[in-house]
Amino acid sequence: MTINAFPLSDDMALRLIRQAAADSRNYTLPKPPEGGEWFRIVNRRQVELCLRDGALAGKPRVDASGNVHATLERFSAGVLIRVSVAVWKNDETSDWRIAITQVENGP
Repeated sequence: MTINAFPLSDDMALRLIRQAAADSRNYTLPKPPEGGEWFRIVNRRQVELCLRDGALAGKPRVDASGNVHATLERFSAGVLIRVSVAVWKNDETSDWRIAITQVENGP
C-alpha cells in the first residue's frame, strides 16, 4: 500500500514556517563554515526576519518522511539573504520545528 502526501501549497508552507519561527526556541542556526564567510555578513536577526517575513524562492517540497523543505529569501541591509529550511512536527510537543540547513547571501 502506498500513501501519497497531499500537494503542499505555497501558502501552507509559509504558514508552517512562520508558525514555527514565531518562537526562537523552535529553530537553531547552523555553525558557520570554516572562515565563516556568510556569518560575517548575515547575523541571527537577519535570519529571523527572513523566516518571519521572507518570500518563498521556489516551490516547497515534502520528502518521504513528511518533512517540508523550502528556501526563503529577503532583502536586508543591502544584501539578499536566502535561508533553506526543513520543517517537521515534534511528536512529543506537537510543535513545528525548523532545521536551518543553509544560509546564503548575495545575488
